[in-house]
Amino acid sequence: MRLTSLDLQTIVNRIASSRTAILLKAGYVGCFSLSAFGLLSSHLAAKQATVSLLVETGQISAAELDGEVPIYQQQFLESDPAAPSVHASTITQLPDGRMMAAWFGGTREGAKDVSIYGAHWDNRTRSWGTPSVIVDAESASRELGRYVKKVGNPVLHCDRAGRVWLYYVTVSLGGWSGSFITLKYSDDSGGTWSDSKRLVSSPFLNISNLVRSIPLEMTDGTVLLPAYHEFLAKYGEILHLSPDGDLIAKYRMGNRVGALQPSLASVDETTIWAFHRRIGDSYPRVLANRSTDGGRTWTDTVPIELPNPNASVAVVSRRQGGLLMALNASETQRTDLSLAVSEDGNEWKVIKTFPAIADDLESSYPTLVKADDGTYHLTYTWGREKICHIRFNDSWLERLR
Repeated sequence: MRLTSLDLQTIVNRIASSRTAILLKAGYVGCFSLSAFGLLSSHLAAKQATVSLLVETGQISAAELDGEVPIYQQQFLESDPAAPSVHASTITQLPDGRMMAAWFGGTREGAKDVSIYGAHWDNRTRSWGTPSVIVDAESASRELGRYVKKVGNPVLHCDRAGRVWLYYVTVSLGGWSGSFITLKYSDDSGGTWSDSKRLVSSPFLNISNLVRSIPLEMTDGTVLLPAYHEFLAKYGEILHLSPDGDLIAKYRMGNRVGALQPSLASVDETTIWAFHRRIGDSYPRVLANRSTDGGRTWTDTVPIELPNPNASVAVVSRRQGGLLMALNASETQRTDLSLAVSEDGNEWKVIKTFPAIADDLESSYPTLVKADDGTYHLTYTWGREKICHIRFNDSWLERLR
């Protein structure tokens, strides 16, 4: 099926939000998002090429692009037998429409044998390929020229130029509170990678910096990377990075402590919501705050109605407006993973709870992104044994409400 330029523009208009083009791509993964967050004239041709590629190669149908057909697909990513414990997955869309996921795996979380794995999802076959090791403590030590004891949470992001970034946690001494953020990048969709580079976010100790959630990319190519601090006080931060991965500025996300692992979604050109994992003695609810100046200053975090058992959450902006969150909707347990929707970020409704795993094993640490074809991709930890991937669209969501 070959599309004319008029067909392509029609598809772009149908997929795009009705809002005016804004400065941030809120929670939308992929190098050429078709959401309103990227509809600037200088990028329209690239977006049309991406849509054309998806349709003409049979990776997606025009009906699916319209969102008329409910889509729901669930599958597990292949695991390495040498890594029986897996956790903290992340996912992004590549320029050719494929998805790439990463996670850490080893004998247990925090062990010296933990590696960060990556795998690719093929739109044609709707299946995941064999995983491979991207980095481990030994290779990170060699590339950084300093001892690395262990590696942890990875975060993937494909920028508008097609470069895939991997931000990941490294520890040289102590536990996670002694972490620092390290980055690598790939210019061939995860085939080969640059050497690791330490992200310097402080002129002093530069420790106790961790990542967990997907960044937001600005129209100028800079990135807002959500991070968090764990040493002594625990709180969220925004690392404003240049297109080359260097720190421009760092912004603390409010004054309240006990809020970790912020997940971001933008509402308009200046307004960004953040939803945090609660920790410690704070109220057993998801914590939220907001910025109205593009992430530079933040209100204090406040509990919303959704419960939280000290577990990571993931949020994304929806095409037609409003927000979608993946979370453990419990005050005490990570056993049930749910989806919740909101029109305004304040009032939420849980619309789906996925089946629990036998023996009360955890379903946790979701990452939620939206691809150029209008589908959502959710990955999460399944019992610490597997990474589960669920693909769905708004038509499927609407049937749940």
